[in-house]
Amino acid sequence: MRTRTIGLGAFRHRRARWAWVAITGVLFAMGCPSDPPSVVAPCPDGSDACPCSVIGECPEGRVCRNHACLVAEVSELRLRARDARSCELLLTDDEGYLAEVEPNDGVLAQSARRGSRTGVAFIAEGDVALAGAPLRLRWLDAPPVPESVVCFDRTGAELADARVEVR
Repeated sequence: MRTRTIGLGAFRHRRARWAWVAITGVLFAMGCPSDPPSVVAPCPDGSDACPCSVIGECPEGRVCRNHACLVAEVSELRLRARDARSCELLLTDDEGYLAEVEPNDGVLAQSARRGSRTGVAFIAEGDVALAGAPLRLRWLDAPPVPESVVCFDRTGAELADARVEVR
């Protein structure tokens, strides 16, 4: 019959394993740290800038740019296209910074930025024509300039007379 002797190395290995189990158990019992707070401290009245939260959020009416919450101007995008159900738009902001594109009620929108250009696609939620001002734009320094727009009717046909302006 063979007997196996356990050397001192195996004993140390077992002790180390039990130490890791004990440490893991203690850490598990303590719980995980909470996520960073998403609550944003208000900026002092009259201040031009205050720091953004750790996740890049700012108080209402401000946008995070270069780790500072800056006061953003708001403009409406006015659409001139009869019976338009959806549009694609290209905005340029060479002299300013387009911070956010917000759809108004009854409109779904998606935007993507590359350099100083922002592409925006928006569509009416139901089978109703987009009217008036379907989007709000938040910007810094100078308002964005519409470069091109293409709109479509309920059948998907392109509308020839589509125009937009930022007010």
